[in-house]
Amino acid sequence: MKEVIGDVIRGLERDRPGTEKTTLPDDPQFRRQEEAIQQVASERLQRERLQAVERDMVRDLNREKTLGGD
Repeated sequence: MKEVIGDVIRGLERDRPGTEKTTLPDDPQFRRQEEAIQQVASERLQRERLQAVERDMVRDLNREKTLGGD
């Protein structure tokens, strides 16, 4: 996850003009970075939850097959 966030931040840094400045919380660039980080984290969490649901469904279907086959 850190790699993905790092890639997002590096991508945003490429879009930034060459001038170096201190990032303030009100700075639009800072907000875009924070939003990108939140989006990546949210998408990853959603993907993990969907994978857990899929695993549970497969497990339950396998149990039903085993119980029905006896």
